[in-house]
Amino acid sequence: MALRLLAEADVPVRPDDLLVRQAWGGRLAAALLLLGLGAAAAGVVGVLLFGQSVTSPLGIALIGAIALIAGIISILCLLGGAVFLGDAAAAMRTGNWVLRASAEGLFIKLRHFADARLPRGDPVVAMLPRRLVRGVRGHDQRVRRVGMAGEGRGTDDDALAPQAYLEIEVAVDLSPLADRLAEERRLWVAAAIPGVRRRALGAAVSIRPDGSLRIDWHTSSTRLRPALAGALAVLRRHYPIAPPLATEQGPAGTLDRAAQDRRLADMVRQGNTMDAVIIARTLYGFDLTRARRHVAGLTASNQVGKDRGPRRTPGGPPP
Repeated sequence: MALRLLAEADVPVRPDDLLVRQAWGGRLAAALLLLGLGAAAAGVVGVLLFGQSVTSPLGIALIGAIALIAGIISILCLLGGAVFLGDAAAAMRTGNWVLRASAEGLFIKLRHFADARLPRGDPVVAMLPRRLVRGVRGHDQRVRRVGMAGEGRGTDDDALAPQAYLEIEVAVDLSPLADRLAEERRLWVAAAIPGVRRRALGAAVSIRPDGSLRIDWHTSSTRLRPALAGALAVLRRHYPIAPPLATEQGPAGTLDRAAQDRRLADMVRQGNTMDAVIIARTLYGFDLTRARRHVAGLTASNQVGKDRGPRRTPGGPPP
């Protein structure tokens, strides 16, 4: 049995499967905070406009200016809260999952839960039979924060942020999966506002240069549950577990061009497009327009999927 691409409705669901989902608690907390701030700012506007008896022109102008600022803050907070609340509601639905694992194999979803308005019959789940999975491992990496002195310049930079990934070593060509990931990220989705469309978010999944599959577990935009250690404890029942990796990113300026573009592609996949544009300008000397055009063409699926180095064994050193 080879790698297969399935519609989500065709994925078998068993009660004892490991089910990995995006966490929604942070989105809900952000929504409630922003909605609360928006309501408070609206209350300030009401007090300023209807609870004051100022008659001097200067006082009226000052109160009007403060009310205008508070009103703008209120609108922005309420809109932001509505967006986060919509994301939290979408994350609570059954379509919010990234990985299903059982003794039969691994089912990896290639569509973000927020893109549920796309056709449901699309082949958005990659099924890896158990015999094709050579091993899985956890990878803890300290990544460089954008804007620090070392990013793109090759100097020391101690400002690092922790991230975690699940890496899956496979004995199969992942080109069909890479093509599907690239196709998914080229789609446009109808937004909540009528008549507005946005680019599909795509899954937190990428193919690495050595041909392995990586799932973002804990990054700036991804929080998967259960925790990676707990997921590995369940996966251990059916799959070989390779020794964990712990690495630290070097400054982007010390990498070759292909590795630099992979770094930018990872940032795009994780939603840090603006930061990727900043680094592209620093690395390549692009103006803003060209940097945006370059970054817009990058995805972790089609960039690194076409630049594969030699495979490594599950217990071998990182690339």
